[in-house]
Amino acid sequence: MRKVSLMLLILITAFACLPAFAAAEDQRFYPLYRLYHPGLRDHLYTANLGEVESAKTAGYIFEATYGNLSSRELFENQSPLYRLYNPKTRRHFYTDDNDELAQAVLRHGYGLEGILGFLRVSSDSSEAGTVYRLYNLSTGDHLYTDSWVEWGLLQLSGWTSEGVLKGRMYDNF
Repeated sequence: MRKVSLMLLILITAFACLPAFAAAEDQRFYPLYRLYHPGLRDHLYTANLGEVESAKTAGYIFEATYGNLSSRELFENQSPLYRLYNPKTRRHFYTDDNDELAQAVLRHGYGLEGILGFLRVSSDSSEAGTVYRLYNLSTGDHLYTDSWVEWGLLQLSGWTSEGVLKGRMYDNF
C-alpha cells in the first residue's frame, strides 16, 4: 500500500511540474537539449529554451540537440521521461522506468523535478531514437545520448553503459 501511495504522489507531483521543462503547450513535439556544467560535472537535459538560457548563465555549456519528445501523452505506448535531482550530490538523473524512479527517490536521495515529455515505447534497441545511458564512476555523472557512435566512444574513454531507455525519441520533424 505504501509503494502505491508513494508512486501516486510521485506521479501527481510530476504532472504538476511538467510545464517547467516542456516547450509551449500548443506544440505537440519539441527537441530535447543537452547541457553540461564542468564545475559540477553534471549533464542537464531540458526541452525549454528559457531554461537553456538560464542554465547557460549559471555555467552550463550547450552540447547538443536530440530528437523530439511528445508534449503530452498523445498516443498509446508512450512513457514519461522523468527528471530527478539529488541536492547532496548535485546531480540530475533521468528515467522512463517507474520502478527505477521509485528506487532513486526512496534509496538514493533524488527528488522528482517533473516530466520532460513523453517517449514512444519500443522493444527494438536497434530502432532510430534509441536513448543510451552511460555512467562515469569518477565523476558520478550520467549521460544520455541517441548516438550509437557517441555511446561507443564514451565507453572507450571510461564511461560504463547502463543500457537503453525503454522509450525512443521521435524523429525530427
